Amino acid sequence: MLKSPWLFSAVSALLFSAPAAHAYLGSFEFGDGYEYGTPMGFNLGDNDVTRYNAGQFGTNNGGPGGGAALIVPDSGLWRVITGGRLLNQANDYYVIRHSAPGGHTSANVLGMTTGNSNFVGVDSEYQYDFEARDFDGNSPASLASGSVNVSFLWCPQNAALSTLTSPGHTIKFQDSMGTTWFELSTYAATQSVGYRVGAGPWVATGFNTSAAFSNFDSINLNFDLAADTMSFSFFETAAATNHVVLTNAPLGGNMDYLAHMGLFMKAENTKNFLDDFDFQVTTVPEPSALIVALVSLGGLIWRSVR
Repeated sequence: MLKSPWLFSAVSALLFSAPAAHAYLGSFEFGDGYEYGTPMGFNLGDNDVTRYNAGQFGTNNGGPGGGAALIVPDSGLWRVITGGRLLNQANDYYVIRHSAPGGHTSANVLGMTTGNSNFVGVDSEYQYDFEARDFDGNSPASLASGSVNVSFLWCPQNAALSTLTSPGHTIKFQDSMGTTWFELSTYAATQSVGYRVGAGPWVATGFNTSAAFSNFDSINLNFDLAADTMSFSFFETAAATNHVVLTNAPLGGNMDYLAHMGLFMKAENTKNFLDDFDFQVTTVPEPSALIVALVSLGGLIWRSVR
């Protein structure tokens, strides 16, 4: 029998870890690696996250320091899949660090828009690569047998006359092969919330986002990569209501690890705002590390029973 209370804590520390992180994504401040203006330019489109080293400087969460620098477009953590920066517009198509009022904990958010001045019929999609700094020093691939908890604030805006009956603002969570395992979206002027797990059908939640520019709703997702399940809850700020939507729902396949986030917007949407990303990871040791842990555990047990 293990006699010492501290032994249980030591065993847990040897076998599992669950650090918190404030990520490369973070709150989209300079310290998180996001900038506006010099050296990119002062049109909104000039500040697109695919044109500079977005998320790769600043000191938050163990960052390397430094500052913004222009790069070969799409060679950093962010890339355009379609639309967006590729349309070469000064103001209407981009993903940038953007100032926004209330509802979040800092002065800036991540802002995405597609032709907000009118409907011009062009959709846009971006993709972001998760890095070790997102997961508090753990490489994404190292979490294939662990779990990742993702929380963030979300404020999508559909046009007042929107007639969208299918997903508009869509946030995708993808594995290393680019397979999408969870999607969260809105449709219609009411900002109705829908989701899809794996290759399953879109499901309407029955509630809406808070919609107002100053209202950011809270999203919480948990991916259990060992069990290939996920959980999803949504705190609706305007109604002060927490909706527990999914608990340990099967993904329907093998999600190797969380590698990418995709942002998709239909042209009829106006703006999509994201903020305050936070990650908590639980790591499971590889077999070799487990052997070392068990040897150490044996030593602890031997000392505790002497």
